[in-house]
Amino acid sequence: MRRPTARARRESANRPGAILAMELLLIFPLMMAVFFGTVEYGLLLAAEARLYNASREGARVAAAGGNLDDVKAAVKASLLMGEQNLVYIQAVLTDPPNSTQPVAPGDPVAVMVSAPAKSLVPDYLRFIGVSIAQRCLIGQTVMRKE
Repeated sequence: MRRPTARARRESANRPGAILAMELLLIFPLMMAVFFGTVEYGLLLAAEARLYNASREGARVAAAGGNLDDVKAAVKASLLMGEQNLVYIQAVLTDPPNSTQPVAPGDPVAVMVSAPAKSLVPDYLRFIGVSIAQRCLIGQTVMRKE
């Protein structure tokens, strides 16, 4: 039985490192995409929850009889500092919506808060071709006026 030479032993000792490097080159981008996708999705859900919470706070003020300025102040107070100027606030407080007649007690009032997703959440998955740049996040709440 022949014994391996010193050179053959060195080559076989270097091979596992080369195989590991190749595996890492192939798997690393996939692992990064999964990691960044998880982070981005979590941030997206958190931003959407903040918009729903802001619309709920605005609808509470509207249901209590507040005007549009009161509703906008309540919505902005419930958002993060950087988000307050990035959102679009729409409220239905009159009946019909384009009149000056306020909604009667017992009728619904609606508050919708929306923002482009790219302004609230970083776009981490652009490098693999998945982007949230065209997505719009919306939170809407409807309550009955007291």
